[in-house]
Amino acid sequence: GGWLTAVRGDDGAFAGTLTDITAGRAYWVLTNSFESIKVTIPRLSSGAAMLPPTVNIVEGWNFVPVLDVTGAKVYGNTITSASYFANLTLSRVYTFNTIGNVWEDKTGGSVVVGTGYWVYATKAGTLVP
Repeated sequence: GGWLTAVRGDDGAFAGTLTDITAGRAYWVLTNSFESIKVTIPRLSSGAAMLPPTVNIVEGWNFVPVLDVTGAKVYGNTITSASYFANLTLSRVYTFNTIGNVWEDKTGGSVVVGTGYWVYATKAGTLVP
């Protein structure tokens, strides 16, 4: 699919094609300020059935999240790139370092839970975190 976008209007409300934030997507956020963002994540009700997330990967560039389905890892924990993307055929894994304003190659390194990565797939597949 194409890009989904949400832009804050003069009234402070978001408008655009992005209507839902989901675990199966990574998000690129552009801001001109350093305001804290508070996100409410609803809990599942007791006994609610839920399948683990998967992410469809197309041949070419994909922007994907690093998810932890075990619940044992939190934002900032690392996983080796080779382990996380083991079932995919990738040639590159990049992240953008906003502090240094540079792209970092994470192909042979580690990825961070809760972070999005640009991956180049040489073959379509499904990411199973």
